[in-house]
Amino acid sequence: MLRFIQIFSYGLLNGALYSLVALGLSLVFGVMNYLVVAHGALIMMAAYVTFWAFFYLRIDPFIFIVFVTPLFFVIGWVLFKVLFQSLMKFPEGEKIKNSLLISFGLLLIFPNLAILFWTADERAVATSYTGKEG
Repeated sequence: MLRFIQIFSYGLLNGALYSLVALGLSLVFGVMNYLVVAHGALIMMAAYVTFWAFFYLRIDPFIFIVFVTPLFFVIGWVLFKVLFQSLMKFPEGEKIKNSLLISFGLLLIFPNLAILFWTADERAVATSYTGKEG
């Protein structure tokens, strides 16, 4: 029964994360007509920064969410101002094509930055309240 609860909760959290990425994609495309598919890469980078804060600064991951969320809001805003705002003057078709090209470029950059900074080794996060020692 415990295994079922773990699998169910993992599926629920994973589905919530996917829906968060899809919500960001649909909001940006529906409101601004930009096709940005780099939301998942930004979420991955935020997860790696949280992982880094846990292992090197010893900050709890759930507490660090309060700090990493505004940080990546600012990073997203800067990315918009630097990369996407200049697309406003283009017609709809050109704006969609160019925004897709920029976001695929970000999809190439962010995972490679994560591998460069944090390597591709598997690790686990074990906090004091999970009952497992890391």
